[in-house]
Amino acid sequence: MTLRRLYLSAALPALAFSLTPLAFAQVEITDARTTPIETLTANTDGTANDVTVTSTGSVTITSGAAITLNSDNTVSNAGTLTSEDADDTTGILISGTNTGSVTNSGTINMAATTPTDGLTASKDIISGSGRTGILISGASSFTGNIENTSTGSIIVRGQDSAGIRLASMSTLTGDLLQNGALSVFGERGVGVDVAGDIIGALAIGGSIRVTGEDSIGLKVSGDISEGLSATSSIASGAYVTSTGAIVTTRLSLAGRDLLHETGSVRQAGSAVQINGNINQGIHFGSLTVDDVVTSISSITMIGSAAAVLIDGEGTLIAIGRIAQITDSSHADYDASLQYAFVNQGTITANGLLDDINATTLSLTDTHLQDGINNEGTLRATIYRSGIATDATTSTPDAHARVIIIGDNAIAERINNAGTISAIGLEATDSIYVDRDSILAANTIRVTAISIEAGGSLSAINNTGIISATITGRKGEIIAIHDVSGTLTELTNSGAIIALAVNSDTLGGETTDFAITAIDVSANTTGFSLTQTAYTGTDTGRITTPSITGNIYLGSGDDSVNIAGGNINGDISFGDGADTLALSNSSTITGSISDTDGRLDIMITDNSHLDIQSSTDINITTLSVDATSTYSPYIDPTTGDTSTIIASGAVTFEDGATIAPILATVLSSATTSFTIAQAGTLNIDVAALNVERSAQTPFLYNTSFSRAANDANTLVLTLDVRSTQELGLDTPQTALFTSAFEALQDHVALGNAFVSITDQTSFNAAFNQLMPEFAGAARQFVIANVDGAVGAVGTHLNNARRSQDRTGGAWIEEFAYYADRSLAGISEQYRGHGFGITGGFDTAIGPFHTVGINLGFATTEIEDVLGVDEPFDVLTVQLGGYAGLQRGKLGIDLYAGVGYNDFEANRNVRIGDFDQSTRSDWSGTHYNASASAGYDISFGKYFVRPSATITYLNMHEKAYEETGTTGIELAIDARTIKSATASAILEFGGKFEKDRLWMAPSFRVGYRNEFINEGIITTGRFVNGTTPFTLVGQEFPTNGFILGITFAAGSQYSSFALDLDSDIRDGFTRHTARLVLRLLF
Repeated sequence: MTLRRLYLSAALPALAFSLTPLAFAQVEITDARTTPIETLTANTDGTANDVTVTSTGSVTITSGAAITLNSDNTVSNAGTLTSEDADDTTGILISGTNTGSVTNSGTINMAATTPTDGLTASKDIISGSGRTGILISGASSFTGNIENTSTGSIIVRGQDSAGIRLASMSTLTGDLLQNGALSVFGERGVGVDVAGDIIGALAIGGSIRVTGEDSIGLKVSGDISEGLSATSSIASGAYVTSTGAIVTTRLSLAGRDLLHETGSVRQAGSAVQINGNINQGIHFGSLTVDDVVTSISSITMIGSAAAVLIDGEGTLIAIGRIAQITDSSHADYDASLQYAFVNQGTITANGLLDDINATTLSLTDTHLQDGINNEGTLRATIYRSGIATDATTSTPDAHARVIIIGDNAIAERINNAGTISAIGLEATDSIYVDRDSILAANTIRVTAISIEAGGSLSAINNTGIISATITGRKGEIIAIHDVSGTLTELTNSGAIIALAVNSDTLGGETTDFAITAIDVSANTTGFSLTQTAYTGTDTGRITTPSITGNIYLGSGDDSVNIAGGNINGDISFGDGADTLALSNSSTITGSISDTDGRLDIMITDNSHLDIQSSTDINITTLSVDATSTYSPYIDPTTGDTSTIIASGAVTFEDGATIAPILATVLSSATTSFTIAQAGTLNIDVAALNVERSAQTPFLYNTSFSRAANDANTLVLTLDVRSTQELGLDTPQTALFTSAFEALQDHVALGNAFVSITDQTSFNAAFNQLMPEFAGAARQFVIANVDGAVGAVGTHLNNARRSQDRTGGAWIEEFAYYADRSLAGISEQYRGHGFGITGGFDTAIGPFHTVGINLGFATTEIEDVLGVDEPFDVLTVQLGGYAGLQRGKLGIDLYAGVGYNDFEANRNVRIGDFDQSTRSDWSGTHYNASASAGYDISFGKYFVRPSATITYLNMHEKAYEETGTTGIELAIDARTIKSATASAILEFGGKFEKDRLWMAPSFRVGYRNEFINEGIITTGRFVNGTTPFTLVGQEFPTNGFILGITFAAGSQYSSFALDLDSDIRDGFTRHTARLVLRLLF
C-alpha cells in the first residue's frame, strides 16, 4: 500500500462512522474537567457513548486515565489532556475488546517537574514514572484506527513512559498513525511502543523525539500484518546538560568536559528498534501531495546505539517485501519498493562525543526478503580523542559502521543509489590545543558495510556512493568488509571510496592507515566484481565509476571486470583461477598480486594498467591490445621492478604502449630492467621502439629489447636525455648537473620529475629549481635608482625655470612597470614598483641648486614562468646633486649610495610535489650620473638637446635558502655593473602669466648601455656537491626613450608630472613621477 493510500484509508473509517445514525449525541467536553471519563458510562444515565474533547475543553487528572475507551465507541481529543506530575497516568486508555477509533488532534501532556540542575539526586534527567499518552492495555483487542493527527501533540515526561503504547498481548486491528508531534523525556522511555500485534499498518508521518538513557524512538516487538512506513523525523539521544538542555550538536571542548564532569554522558536506545515480523516491509520515504514532497523521513541517533536496530533477539524474524506488485509490466510496478527495507530519506548515527561508537543500521536474527534499497543517505560519524601524555594505554576503539549484517541476519542484496558513508574524525580541538605537546593518536575504525561471520549477503549493486573516510592520524578504513564469505557479486557504477586525510593541517604529524575499499578475502566459492559506467534514468548523464582503496579477494575463482572508470588501489587475488579484465578506457592504478599465479590479465579498448609497486607479478597470461597501455613500476633506489612472470603467453599487440613508472630518478645515466618473463613473449620490439609512448618519462630515452640469453624475456632500457634533447636553454643546461644531483638525493622531487612526459611541462618544472639569475634584481634596483635620480633631474629642470627663488624642499612619488618578455625559456619576468624621494637644496656659488636627497622604493617582481611568490626588492637611496646654468647650457650632476634588501619565496609545485624555500639577503650600490643640455628658444617654445651618462655598481651578499631539504640553494655573492649613455631631444614650451608658469614638453631619445655584462650567478644546492655557474643572457644594449612632462609653478612652488618609457628588444619599462617643490 502506498503512503498516500495509507493516509486516505485511515480517514475513511472515521468518515463512515460519522455518517452512521447515532442513538445518542456524542458527549462533548468543552471546558475544564478534573475527573476522568469512560466511554462505557459517558452518558449521564451511565450508558456508553462517544467522547469528544473540543478545542476549548480539557481533562486534568492526578491518577489513572483522563479518558478510557472501554466500549464500542470513539474518542476524539481536540483540547488538552494532562496529568499533574502524577505517576502511572495515561491520556487515553483503550481497554477490553472493542471497536471504534481514537483521534488526537489536540494536546496530551503527561507532565513532570524538571530538576533545577538538570539531574535528580540519583542523576536522572527527570523524576516520576509510568506516564503514557495513548495506551492499549494488555490483552485488549481493539478494532479501528488510532491516530495522532498532524495538529496533535503528545508530550510525556517521566521514566519508563511512552507516547503511544500497544501493550504486550494486545492486538490492534486497524492502522496506527502517528502524524503529529510526539516527545518523551526520561529514562527508558519509548516514543511509539508496539509490543502487541497490528493487523494493519504502522505509519509515522509526524515527529518522534525521545531523550533519556535506554530510551527508544519507535519500538516494534509485536508483529505487523502490513508495513511500517515513516515520512518524518524520529530522533533518540540521552545527552542532557546541567541546565536540562538536550544535546543534539557537538559541543565545544569545555562543553564536553562539563558533560562528563556532571555525569550526564548516558546512552539512549535506538531511534528505531524492530524485534517483530513486518509482513510488508519497512519504508523510510517521503510524503507527496499533488506531486509535491511535503515531508521526508529523517532518523537520527545520538549516541552508541544503532539508529535502526532490527533484531529477532534469538528468534529469526521476517521482514517482507514492501511492494505487493512484482510484475514489472504492471502499471503500478515500482522498482524501488521491491525490497524489504527501503530508505529514501536520511538515517544518521552520531557518537557526538569523543570515543563513542556509531552504527546506522544493524541486523541480527532477521531475514529481509529481497534485501535493502538505499536511495537516500545512511551515515555514521564518530569522534576520536588523543592519548594523553600521561596515559599508559590507548582509549578503547571507537567504530563507525553504517550497515552491519550480523549473526543470523540474511539481507540477500543491497542496492545503493544514494550515499552510505562512515566517517571518523579526530577531536582536533583537544589534540592540537598545544602544538608543543600534541596528543598521540588513538585508532579510528570506520566501515561502511560490514557482513559479520554469521551474516549473509549475496550481492551489492552500487550506483551511488559507498564511502569510509577518516580525518586523523591512525586508523582502519574499510568500505565493504565481508567476513561471512557469502558475498559473491559486486556491481559498481558509482563510487566506492576508502580514504584517509591527515588531521594535522600543518602536515607535521605522521600517519598510519590501513585503507581498504573491498575485503572479501573470506570468500572460498568465487567472487565477481564488475564495474561499468552508469547512465542516469532521469538525467541521461553518464557517471564515471570509481573505486578508491585496496581490494582483497579470496581463494575462489574470482573475476574482476573493469569496463569503465578507474580503480586506485592494490588488488590482491588469492588462490583460484582468477581473471582481471580492463576495457572501455578504464584505468587501474595500484599493485597486482596473486597467491598461486593463476591469473589472466586482459587490457583492451584504450585501457591502462599502471602498476604502483616493484614486486614481481606471478600470473598465467597477459595480453595488451593495440590501443592500451601497460605501465611497469621501477624503483631505482632498490633496483626492483614489477616484473611480469607468466607461465603462459605475454602478448603486446602492435600499437600497444609500455610506459614505465619510476619511483624517482635513476642513480646512473643508463640502466636496463627486466619487465617481463614469459613462457611465450609475443611482441614486435622494433615497432615498440619506433612508437615510443608520449606517456614515458620525458627525462629518459626509452628503448626495448629481448634479453640476449632468453627471447621470451623483455628488457626495458632508460637513458638520460642530453640537455639538447631535453630542450634546455643555456642557463638551464648550466644547472642541469647540479639539479640532477638534487633529484637523485630527494626521492619525492625525483618522482615528480620522472612523472613528467612532455617537454613543455619539463621546462616549466625545471625553471622552478633555478635561482634568480636573469637580472631581475639588477633591473629593478636600477628602476628604483632611476626613479630617484629622475626625480632629481625633474626637480633641477623646475629649479632652472624658477631661479628667482632658489632653495627649498621637494618631494616626489614615482611608480614604474617593467616587463622582460624575450629572454629564452628561463629568464622572463615582470614587475612594478613604487617609491618616494625628497630633498633639500639651495644656491651655492656658481650652482643655482645644490642639495641632498633621500629616497625609498619597493618593488614586486612576478615570476612569469613559474609559481613563485612575488620577489620583493626594497631600496634606500641617499645622494647629492648640483645644477649649473651657463647661458643656454645646463649641467646636472648626481652621486649616490644605497642599500638593497631582497626577499624571495620560491615554490616548487610539480604534480603532487608542493614544497617551498625562503631567502632573504641584502646588498649595496653606488651610482653617479652627469647630464648636459642646451636650451634653444623660439619665443614661448624651446628645443633642448641633452646627453646623459649614468653608472651603477651593485653588490649582493651570499645567501642560503631555508625550507624543504633537498631543494634549497646556496648562492654566492655577486657584483653587477651597468653604464649607459643617452641622447635626448626635448620639445616644449613655457607659458607665463602674472606669477605663474607652465611648461609642457615631450621628448624622444636613444640609449646605449655600454657596460652590460652578462650577469654571472654561482652557487650549489645546499645538500649537493656540484656547483653551478649561470650566465644570464646579455641585456638588450640599445633602446629608445619616449617621454612627456607637464610642469607648472610660481615663485613659491612648482610641480611636474613625468611619464617615461625605456623600450628595448624584449624589455619595456614605464615610469611615472610626480614632483612637488616648495620654495622658501
